[in-house]
Amino acid sequence: MKKAGRFIKIAIGAVCVVFVVAFAVLAITEHKLEMVAGAVVFAVPAYFLLRSKKERGAKIQRPTPVQSSSCAPDAPEETLQEMRRNYTAIQAQEDARIMQESLHLIQQTTNFDTFLSRLGIVQRSALTLLQAEKAGCRGIQPGTRETCEKALEGAKSAKVNFLYNTYIKETNEAMLLKTQAGKRKRLEAYLSKLREHKADFMDVEEAYNKTIYDTETLL
Repeated sequence: MKKAGRFIKIAIGAVCVVFVVAFAVLAITEHKLEMVAGAVVFAVPAYFLLRSKKERGAKIQRPTPVQSSSCAPDAPEETLQEMRRNYTAIQAQEDARIMQESLHLIQQTTNFDTFLSRLGIVQRSALTLLQAEKAGCRGIQPGTRETCEKALEGAKSAKVNFLYNTYIKETNEAMLLKTQAGKRKRLEAYLSKLREHKADFMDVEEAYNKTIYDTETLL
């Protein structure tokens, strides 16, 4: 009876994993961020259904921030097996392409929404490719691990550079305006945008606060 129950749990868990992969792929390939919520919804039951008895009895350990070369996301063996069956070489190539495209864009853009959405795509693509490599999926090119780890570890640096680039752009353009009122309005709009996205930059709080302070000084 216990074996039958375990089989049913694994079967349901496997279905949840398929939905997780499907939503994740849609989020990346179609640039639909709302698909991420769908992936999370199915990821939670998949985890609890597929984890082993040993895992259930052990103390849950939270993942630590990326500090070394080991960035591959943890996943149950059943999840890795499901990914081996369903994650194709074409999907791997597309994820790698989208990640590279987004990496280039976050270095160039000074638009807050574009930067943050593309940074999220970079991180999700990198984690997907690392897990695919761990699962032994086809289509993972040499050097993919190093590229993904570098992308994940460089997220904070990317945010600091973005803050610097937006500050230079917005303050320079404000100073070119003819009237003091126009300059003030431009700088206040920039400050408003910074404050709107405060939560997104709290992992680089020092750089964020400096940008706020330097901009307010110009008012």
